[in-house]
Amino acid sequence: MSTNNRGRNPEVFDEQLILRIIDDCKRGLKLKGKIKYMDVYRFASDGFNNGKYPYLKRKLSDDYWRKPNRQGKQLVDKVNAFTEEHLPAIGTSESNEILINTEDAVNRLFSGSAKDKNQLINTLRINEMKAKQFFSRLSRIEKELQNEREQKLYWKNRFERIQTIIFQLMEYSASKDFPIENIMNTGRTRTKPVTNILESVFSNDPTISYEFESYIVSKSTERNDKV
Repeated sequence: MSTNNRGRNPEVFDEQLILRIIDDCKRGLKLKGKIKYMDVYRFASDGFNNGKYPYLKRKLSDDYWRKPNRQGKQLVDKVNAFTEEHLPAIGTSESNEILINTEDAVNRLFSGSAKDKNQLINTLRINEMKAKQFFSRLSRIEKELQNEREQKLYWKNRFERIQTIIFQLMEYSASKDFPIENIMNTGRTRTKPVTNILESVFSNDPTISYEFESYIVSKSTERNDKV
């Protein structure tokens, strides 16, 4: 009896079929980083139990996806080793997107003829170019949107300042020491506080340029001195 008790050779499947499982896993779990062996093992097991992969004779083991020199682990490593093109940040760091280099991906994963490989690369490059154009346009729109936000904030702040000035104008108009009867006149009858307020409200930087309290105090002092 031979003492050379070797185990059976690890089962090998068509690469494209296993890559399909890995791709299904990445899409199904919405993975953006590297694929974990345990994730694809569980995903493939659930898919097998649900009859999703009829070409598998049995459920793929944990060892198939985890142990060195096993087809599953090698293909997961190959997918994780893709050349990734990181596009510039758009808006925030959370919006970074990753594009897989088409030619590199096909060269690593496609095992068909050279003619088919070139046709596949040329076809996929169209999508790659469109994706880059999309993210470039998205970046431009994000900048335009940021400018709109800044303009909106500017006008909001300006409106609030104008509103404050008008409300204070109405409030102080009730005081006997703040004459306001000739507010719309353009001659000498217009009071100095009203003139300053109107000039300020419609300026580039609407501020309360006249001290209401100081004016009222001064008018009260003048009146008391005359008594």
